[in-house]
Amino acid sequence: MKFKIIYFSILVLFITMIMQSASQGVGNRFNQDRTGGPVSLSTCSACHSGGSFNGVLSAVVTDMGGNTVTSYMAGQAYTVTFTVSSNGNGSSAAFQGVALNGSNGSTGTWSNPQTGVRISSVNSRQYVEQSSPKTGGGNITFVATWTAPASGTGNVTFYAAGIVANGNGGTSGDQPTSGISLVLSEQVVTTLSYPNTNYCLTDNDPSPTVVGQTGGTFAAAPTGLSINTNTGVIDLSTSTIGSYTVTYTYSGGTTTAPVTINGTDNAGFIYSRNSYCFNAVDPTPTLLGNPMTRGTFTALPAGLAITDSTGTIDLSASIIGTYTVTHISSGICPDTSTAIVSVSALDNAGFSYASNSYCSNENDPTPVITGFFGGNFSAIPAGLGLNTSTGEIDLSTSTAGTYTVTYNTNGACPNDSSVTITINTTLDDANFNYTNVNYCANDTATYLPNLLGTTGGLFSVQPIGLMVDASTGALTAGMATAGNYMVTYSTSGACPDTTTVPVVINAADSATISYSSMMYCTNDTDPTPTITGQAGGKFVGILRNPNTTLALDSLTGSIDLNLSTAGIYDIVYSTSGACPTTDTATVMINQSDMAVFAYTDTSFCANGVSNPTLAASSNQSGVYTSSSVDLVVLDSTTGEIDLLNSNPGRYTLTFTTNGVCPATTTTIVELFLCGGVSSMAMVNDFQLFPNPNNGQFQIRNNGLGEEVMVVVRDLYGKTVYNQATYMANGTSATIDATSLITGLYTVEVVGERGLQTFKMILE
Repeated sequence: MKFKIIYFSILVLFITMIMQSASQGVGNRFNQDRTGGPVSLSTCSACHSGGSFNGVLSAVVTDMGGNTVTSYMAGQAYTVTFTVSSNGNGSSAAFQGVALNGSNGSTGTWSNPQTGVRISSVNSRQYVEQSSPKTGGGNITFVATWTAPASGTGNVTFYAAGIVANGNGGTSGDQPTSGISLVLSEQVVTTLSYPNTNYCLTDNDPSPTVVGQTGGTFAAAPTGLSINTNTGVIDLSTSTIGSYTVTYTYSGGTTTAPVTINGTDNAGFIYSRNSYCFNAVDPTPTLLGNPMTRGTFTALPAGLAITDSTGTIDLSASIIGTYTVTHISSGICPDTSTAIVSVSALDNAGFSYASNSYCSNENDPTPVITGFFGGNFSAIPAGLGLNTSTGEIDLSTSTAGTYTVTYNTNGACPNDSSVTITINTTLDDANFNYTNVNYCANDTATYLPNLLGTTGGLFSVQPIGLMVDASTGALTAGMATAGNYMVTYSTSGACPDTTTVPVVINAADSATISYSSMMYCTNDTDPTPTITGQAGGKFVGILRNPNTTLALDSLTGSIDLNLSTAGIYDIVYSTSGACPTTDTATVMINQSDMAVFAYTDTSFCANGVSNPTLAASSNQSGVYTSSSVDLVVLDSTTGEIDLLNSNPGRYTLTFTTNGVCPATTTTIVELFLCGGVSSMAMVNDFQLFPNPNNGQFQIRNNGLGEEVMVVVRDLYGKTVYNQATYMANGTSATIDATSLITGLYTVEVVGERGLQTFKMILE
């Protein structure tokens, strides 16, 4: 009996130890799965039963923002909360959970277990479970972090089961919960990318790469990017330069990619000249584009000493020749531009005299030219009797002093060389002057100073703007800015001296003239020139032929063409300012043709038998034309009128010459139907007066009284006026036809006994 008591006590102690060990997690203590999942032996009901606490286990997965999720994204961390709910009568709760993939393998990683939770391993699978029974009333939570597995894992299922315990230390009186499962689908990560983020307008149109969900649409912001909303292809050539964000919208969300469109660089550049001499200042090109995109300069063929970073050419270090300089810009969208540059050799200006010192009574020396022939010699200061063509020095006419003789070539790349010649030495005297103190800026002459003393000094001028040769004092007014200057001469001998004289440069007048034409006829409208610039000057005509005459208004420049003779004239306009200038216009005047009809009688019978010829007097042949088809000109070169085919009437005959300056004259031609007055029965019964008249005339009845009709017809027989009236014997009727034009008319008086006809002239 005693042995049975001892055995029972040991058994109770063993069960109690097991239960206390299980309370720390069956996975941790016994390597067992009690989640109720596909790899589980059972839930907690395998050991616990008998309790009634309305126990329920639930699980919620949330992202780092606290949002409940039903899918996961590879590599992301999530918070998993297991809640054991009961009616609150139990004293503690426990649980066990596991995350399995489609092959029932443990997937993802558990970490960061909160209070009362531990991470355990069962058969190489990772579990979360209580580290000890946890109290807390009706809702007890267990929290841990789960990090999702790699992409492509597929659905993940969380399996878990829990228990509500009564705390008696045994397995009786506890209530296991049912096992639960929570499925998270894998969320495919959709990404958008283009081959590059920067493009040029001239690149090939790029297509995007979408990894993940397809079938979405594309858009870009801001506006300006030409993008196909269905394919995402970017039309670079029609896009606006700028930076854009391309958004791809699909059913599960959006993703973006940056794209920048860059304009093509302007690699253009220019040198100040296309050709340089070997001794010129090294040129650096001017960039026409953005200086920030300055790239690399190269030259072909080899031989041009060029700095690749700036394009500066070292002329003296270059080989003579012609080169193509290429600039490739350094921007995102580089450009290439070229320029042609030539480097030319300098003329050889070598020369020498037999000696550097001469006396005034020696033989005149001539230099030996060892280089380029055909240049010019000069000497400074003034006073050396130098032949500028040969370089020979006339010693007898030279002033004592030291001179620098310079030989200047006149080839493509002028060069010069100098030698020093001494012609005795005297005490310095800096006195000098210029012939004038006032000059004009348009004066192209060079004025040398009058050196009254020692030569060989230096000239200077203040302020800057007037060109004065430092050695000779030669003043070039035509290259100066208008203003007041002081020219100073300083000698350089043993007794130096300084003298200053004032020089005034006056601005040149500005004026140009132009006529509307270079050629006129004597019968044209008199032309007056347009003056651009300073008005108020004088006009002078220069005759190229002394036998011609130009009628020119000297104040306005107007040409009286009628009083001028044919010829070519140069008309010079001279301004009247302090610095006058001139402008010349050339005008050719041609003599107008002469044409006149010298006829007083141009009335003819339309039914005549001899055609008249109305030839005009003229110095040119011409053409005769009629104002109407009813006056037929039989010969347009002689003016012969075709009476047979012409109709009576009043016409204008025109003659136009065919010379360079045509003339036109006209005459009036009238054709009448000739044959006298016809009458019937009532000869001399009526009279018409006055005749000619102005359209108002009288008809007198010298016969019996009767009712008459007065009819007026033109030369074509058309009735242009009629009037009916009763006329007693010895009475007159007044006819008013003043509305008719001048010309020849037929007046018919029609009575009961016949017709009487008159010819009437209306003036």
